[in-house]
Amino acid sequence: MAAHRWIDEPDYDAASRAQSQLSTDVQQGLENLKELAERGSVISKIYLAEAYEKGVAGDPDLATSVDWLRRATESGSSYAFYKLGRLWLRTRQYARAYEAFRTAAGDNFAPAQALLGEMYLKGAAVQKNVDRAIEFFEQAASQGNLYAMGWLITLYVNGAPPRFFFGGILRPKRFLRGLSIFCRVMCQAIFSNSAADDEPMLTGPRHGYIPR
Repeated sequence: MAAHRWIDEPDYDAASRAQSQLSTDVQQGLENLKELAERGSVISKIYLAEAYEKGVAGDPDLATSVDWLRRATESGSSYAFYKLGRLWLRTRQYARAYEAFRTAAGDNFAPAQALLGEMYLKGAAVQKNVDRAIEFFEQAASQGNLYAMGWLITLYVNGAPPRFFFGGILRPKRFLRGLSIFCRVMCQAIFSNSAADDEPMLTGPRHGYIPR
């Protein structure tokens, strides 16, 4: 699968303007996005999916949101597959979410890798496998994904699975790896004006996307 690149979007600026218009003239903004989507704009399809998911024109319409995301995935966009997986997670359709994340992760899309890691960690749609979870967290963390880093800090410092505070010291190499990642996250927070990744950005298991 080849990732869709926003640089390939000839209507990217127009789509951004149409999305902004949703806050002042919802119906016109939706019409403009639909026109762009029919011309092949992938980001417009994703913006439409987000609009219907949030219910900007009334009640949330998840079925229409899924439809627009499915259309967006036809381009091979890893971001569209990721967004579709997030929507399946919201409705706890974990098997569908897993397939969507797996497709995006196959294109080395870090946010999808991070959530695949969480699915393996918690046994959502797959057999619980901590080592497999760590694999995906490491893949995402290597690209600066803060959510994956948060899980790795927890698993390496407290043990995998977490046993007790600082329980990871029983495996010194992993423990030191966890401390190293923690220092990296702190440096990013102090010296960077922007996050190292798009979403999900919150760190740590308290912000997990998948219920235990």
